[in-house]
Amino acid sequence: MAVNNPGGAGGLSGLAASQPYVVDSPDFHGAKHDGVTDDTAAFKAAVSNALTTCRNNGSFYCEIWLSTGNYFLSGANTLDVSQKGRALVALPWYDATIPVSSGGGQDQKTCIVFRSVGRGPGDASAHWLQTNPQIAGTTISSNLNQAFDATFGSCAVIGTANITQVTSQPAFSNLYVGWDGIMMQASTNTNICHLLDLELAANCNIGRAGFAGSYHSAAAAPANQNLLGLYMPFYGNNDMCEADSVTCEGLGIGVIPNEHSHFRALRTIACFSGLYPISTLDSIAIEYWSSEQCFNHLDGAGIGSTASQYPKISVTQMDIEDSNSNTHVLSDTNNRIYGRINYQYTNTNTIIGGAVPIAGCTNLKLYNRACALGPTGSFTNPTVPASTTALRNPFDRDCYVNVAGGTVSAITVTPMGPLNSPLTMPTSGTFMVPSGGLITLTYTVAPTWSWSIL
Repeated sequence: MAVNNPGGAGGLSGLAASQPYVVDSPDFHGAKHDGVTDDTAAFKAAVSNALTTCRNNGSFYCEIWLSTGNYFLSGANTLDVSQKGRALVALPWYDATIPVSSGGGQDQKTCIVFRSVGRGPGDASAHWLQTNPQIAGTTISSNLNQAFDATFGSCAVIGTANITQVTSQPAFSNLYVGWDGIMMQASTNTNICHLLDLELAANCNIGRAGFAGSYHSAAAAPANQNLLGLYMPFYGNNDMCEADSVTCEGLGIGVIPNEHSHFRALRTIACFSGLYPISTLDSIAIEYWSSEQCFNHLDGAGIGSTASQYPKISVTQMDIEDSNSNTHVLSDTNNRIYGRINYQYTNTNTIIGGAVPIAGCTNLKLYNRACALGPTGSFTNPTVPASTTALRNPFDRDCYVNVAGGTVSAITVTPMGPLNSPLTMPTSGTFMVPSGGLITLTYTVAPTWSWSIL
């Protein structure tokens, strides 16, 4: 039953009937949302009915309402070339080159919003002493476990078409997807699985949302390193990729962001890779990002060394907490990520305010907001490197360096970035080494130096 008429009374259906737009719910199709009964068929029926109704009546807007409880989506997804998606609940492909009258999306964008009417928090995370998955308000859980398919791509619980099927990029379904107040969870499995896969949606707007796998201790990798929480629309999308408050916990990958992705608040907790950017034309912006106990908080491994596109990222404030011995907290070994991250790094094995461990990241401007905030505000000067060996500024802050003594024949400073050339400095005295920059000394007798953080 898709509801699209004013008036009506009684329960969820009465409330839905009073709305001036199309509303459907898995509850109207027999969903039990008890965490045990398979609600897949009811979920698919609600989505199909709502989309068909709103397109037929010319409104092109519908909502899927979800009650408090746990909707369990189970079984295997269908390998169907016509549906251009490999999800248990597949969102349709509205080809932007085909008229609506022929099943496409050339004339109008179709909008679907999944909304918790149980007012669930959606973005709540499990406490580190908690032994059971976090379930509060509206939850969608799944035991989906299917291997990657060379034709159809990775499986997903809810999702659009994917780039394995639609190889000519940029291309996307002319579909807007909204999402608010919903937590998604998946059990441990051995195959690549995406919880919410919006990679070929034109737009998305994520409100309060949570994505969780099997919670684990900080000393061990997540049990399911192939589980992905949120896949934002791929490059070439239709500009709007918004996220308000997103929590990812116990996942192989928390979020794959793409161009135009904007997060107001992001939390990545106990994931193998918190943020996993891939090729993108335009920028990714995060206002606040809290990342705890991830093996790679930022991971550029998915970009590759020959990518033609370079992710650009801007993080206004990132708080990083670790209690393990991670060596690559921020990792971009191919140096494909550009932009700036302002951060504070805390590791229980070091003082607050230390520089974050990195791998690569030569094109990423890092700014340590708490660099000198140890017990006395002091720090240790780095060891003078061997002659002609470049040293990267280890403090992620602009610094003054005073070089004295020894027998020095040349000093160069190279600012961060592949287009910057070495700058020749005096062979002694004080000069600035910018954050991320390199300093190289050429000498026969090593000098001494002292660093001051600006």
